[in-house]
Amino acid sequence: RNDRPGVKFKDSELVGFPIRVGIGEKIKIFSAIILVVTIVAIAAMTLYIVLEQEKIKNAQYEPTDISNVVITLQRSGCLGNCSVYNLTIYGNGTVIYEGGENVNVTGIQRSNLGEDTIRQLLFEFKNIDYFSLNETEIANHVVVDVPIVTTSLTVNGKTKTIRHYETTEPERLTYLENSIDDRVNSSQWIGQE
Repeated sequence: RNDRPGVKFKDSELVGFPIRVGIGEKIKIFSAIILVVTIVAIAAMTLYIVLEQEKIKNAQYEPTDISNVVITLQRSGCLGNCSVYNLTIYGNGTVIYEGGENVNVTGIQRSNLGEDTIRQLLFEFKNIDYFSLNETEIANHVVVDVPIVTTSLTVNGKTKTIRHYETTEPERLTYLENSIDDRVNSSQWIGQE
């Protein structure tokens, strides 16, 4: 440089002893190794955090006592011939059907499901991450003359309820609602496949 360092730097930046550092080939290789190791460590920590978050999310759907699980499904009426009924499924396998309008069987009926079926239903709730669904956003999809389907899940004292117009987004919620009907075999009471 033609100018002295004081011209190019502030006085406060010139405090200390000048040291010249030369970087040879070994240092360049060592720096590259440190960079790679740092990137791998950051990737490993990120993966660990993601897996821990997934484990916490999945734990919500693993009951400490399956007999305390409660799943409900309620289908409302419409201007046409929509079936109106409620299903309540308890973790001990008890299913209570309450038939209203446009069904073959009105009133209360009972049946039972095995623990495996209850666990399959819980897996389906977990599969769509039911507890993270935004029920306000879902409820804003208003459709005229379409039945409202209300589902709820109680696991380990945590309960979530979602009201959903039958033919609106998200499709995964419609799939869950239909799956509940299928596993309970509600068609035996409502008379529709």
